[in-house]
Amino acid sequence: MSETDDEGRRGFPESNGPILKKRDIEAEERILEAILGNLDERRARRPHEVTAEIAAAIDRVGYDWGRTEYAAELDKEARARLLLQALADPAAVDVAAGYLAHLQEHRAEFFDKVINPRQPRS
Repeated sequence: MSETDDEGRRGFPESNGPILKKRDIEAEERILEAILGNLDERRARRPHEVTAEIAAAIDRVGYDWGRTEYAAELDKEARARLLLQALADPAAVDVAAGYLAHLQEHRAEFFDKVINPRQPRS
């Protein structure tokens, strides 16, 4: 993991959106490989992960925003229709692919910190 980047922040560099590429910092790439698999494996799973993330986002509608009344408005059939609608919309799929790449990078960083805790600096 990098100690700092050019602006003094800790952690992974900014996401590249939906583009899955080898990380610029070797330690970060090792974390991603250990947790998510090598670059080819991650790319091969990508279409399935995007579909699963879209379905999960629809299932969580309202909960992520603390507005559970939104969730109550959608029954199982309504959620299924939203899923089909989202999957048929290339722009919606692109948005999900972009945030999924960013989310997975941060999940890997999170799990690395949980699995390999470090003492905080003074």
